[in-house]
Amino acid sequence: MTFLEKSPLSCLIKGALAILISGCGINDLEFGNLDIPDYEPTLAVPLGVSRYTMRELVGDLQDNALTIEEGEDLFMTIVYMDTSYNDEREAFLYFPPINKSDIVFPFVSSSPAGQTEVIEFEKVITFSFDAFFGEKVDSIFFNSGNLALEINSRFRSDVMLEFGFPSMFETVGNSSVSISDTLSFGTTVPVTSITRMPLGGKKFLFRRREEANDFDVIIKGKVVVKPGQSVDFSDFFRFSIDFSEATYSHVHGYFDRKEGLLQDRTIELKFFETFGDYGLDFKDPKIILKVDNSFGFPSGLLMNNLSASNNDSTSVALTGSITESLQFVNYPKLDSIGKTSHSEFVINAQNSNIRELFGITPVKFNLPLTVISNPDVFERDYLNFMTDSSRFRTITVVELPFEVRMQEFTTNLKFGTDEINLKNLQEAVLRFYTENEMPFEGRLAVNFADENDSILFTVPEELVLTAPQVDASGRTLESKKLLSEIDLGIEGTEALKNADHLNVAIIINTFNAAEEEYVRLYADYALDINISVLGRLKIKTQ
Repeated sequence: MTFLEKSPLSCLIKGALAILISGCGINDLEFGNLDIPDYEPTLAVPLGVSRYTMRELVGDLQDNALTIEEGEDLFMTIVYMDTSYNDEREAFLYFPPINKSDIVFPFVSSSPAGQTEVIEFEKVITFSFDAFFGEKVDSIFFNSGNLALEINSRFRSDVMLEFGFPSMFETVGNSSVSISDTLSFGTTVPVTSITRMPLGGKKFLFRRREEANDFDVIIKGKVVVKPGQSVDFSDFFRFSIDFSEATYSHVHGYFDRKEGLLQDRTIELKFFETFGDYGLDFKDPKIILKVDNSFGFPSGLLMNNLSASNNDSTSVALTGSITESLQFVNYPKLDSIGKTSHSEFVINAQNSNIRELFGITPVKFNLPLTVISNPDVFERDYLNFMTDSSRFRTITVVELPFEVRMQEFTTNLKFGTDEINLKNLQEAVLRFYTENEMPFEGRLAVNFADENDSILFTVPEELVLTAPQVDASGRTLESKKLLSEIDLGIEGTEALKNADHLNVAIIINTFNAAEEEYVRLYADYALDINISVLGRLKIKTQ
């Protein structure tokens, strides 16, 4: 589908051709028993005058994704908008589930004879989890979940234990956290106990090392040995702690350099599917990327994979200075946790080849954006943070101000003839009278083709629109009037009778296009078209 196939001008062209080659309905007339000879009249069929403004012509091209904006001076701009979200937090911080266990040997021995003996001990156990991707976690603020503590005691006596977590605190009040449990010996070992502590509202601090993150567990215990019982140096208990069900509200630390997709979007520019082919040049096209970021670390965008493609499978990649280096993305600092920072990036003709991309009349714009956290080229901030709602939101705005240059801009139409009665047609002329305020000229080229698309006859090109002069402000001075006729002749008419379809091309050039001058299109520009048909028919009366 092309621009003029959907435009009112296309409908007039198609209607004129249909009336022209249909014999104007003469076959439907009832002649009765009139005794008159065959005759060949010449008929003039006016199709009327139609008036279109640029607002109407462009308005017919809209799809749901675009809006057409008008300035106070009625200058027009096409605007596409698309929004995407990225909340894949694990791409920037891989925080493995903490599930650690250890064996504790209190190294106590006793066999009391007459009275119960209480033996106290204390151990400090250090746990580590590897920084698989260079991340170093300072602290975790928990949102929900449980710390599950499982103990298996091999002592044939009662054991009272207190597990202290010197790096875990209540968020409110900052008081330390501990878990106490008693394992009462019966007749067999092991004696097992599982205790759970809610993690919501607590924070956990870590010690960072080069390749790991550490935390301590302080175990204070009492082994109660009753008469008739005994403990030995080889007695032990095993315990495990499990944070695997935990969720966090936010995490502090350094998350290192990671690379991932901020978005992988394709914007369909249906406007261009109906607008035409090559030869259209926008003076100042823009792609504006608006990024809202609530991740608390420096990051940069790579724009070196953007491209555009058209219906002919031609693809052009975005190049230029904006694609050659990272673009810094603003981010909230530690005193702004939960806030969002805004960045805006403009891809234009000064920093890219964006004119070339829009010059192929693209129907798709591919917008994969790569984001890199903590890149070395930016500040190295060891106080990264991330919350459970951190995300990137990217709003992509495509702006096409209607300041354009069209040089041999061609729109191709195809009309079938299988439903049209051609038998009475002898010769015909298609007449155009136009008054044009729009700053472009247009030629009409027609040929007739058979079912194999072999050309049977080519009609010489005819100018149907002339461009008015443009003043210093970019406005046209006055409308241009033109009377044009396309004479098919006898040969063309015979070819038309044998044609399967008509190929019609509209070739447009804007004012001074060859001098690389751009013209501005305003919503109130008007185009008046008067189309009529002159046809000679052979009519049999008997």
